[in-house]
Amino acid sequence: MEYIDGLFNIVKDYWLLAFITAIFATFLESFIPALPLIAIVIANSMILGLGIGLITSTIGSCTGTTILFLLASKFSDIKLLEKIRNNKIDTAISWVKEQGFSTLFIAYASPFIPGCLVTIASGISKKDLYTFVPAMVSGKMVMTDVYGTEWSNNFDCNVVSDGTGEKWTAGSFKYTGDKWTKS
Repeated sequence: MEYIDGLFNIVKDYWLLAFITAIFATFLESFIPALPLIAIVIANSMILGLGIGLITSTIGSCTGTTILFLLASKFSDIKLLEKIRNNKIDTAISWVKEQGFSTLFIAYASPFIPGCLVTIASGISKKDLYTFVPAMVSGKMVMTDVYGTEWSNNFDCNVVSDGTGEKWTAGSFKYTGDKWTKS
């Protein structure tokens, strides 16, 4: 319990640092698909509040995914990729390039499809940036907002103010003023 108290005191004192860390964590997840994006979104929502946590998660994730797409596009012509290319890979690349907004939107809105692979495949296939970014941003917004809000509703994570001071509740725990207590 005292670790949770310490974490919220740090966030209260160094709010900008918490904000930057939240953006960096979701940015990093774009490059390392083993990191759980949903868990990072939930943590951001708990620490920064639902609205700001979801916005920072979406900003960081979309920025990281766009940079990964640009890197994959830039390095798609290296000789290593030319050596492993064959008919099946060329067919898959052309299929990815032909897909429009809806396929990318569904891929990014689903938390079970690795977005890193979708991003790299889109970059290697030289998909148009003006087609890729709106679909990716829309899909990521839906995923972070739906799953972050759903988690928040299921575990009763909210800030309650009764006029005497701010109270945070998360599941069966309540934060009043200076410490967490079990309800």
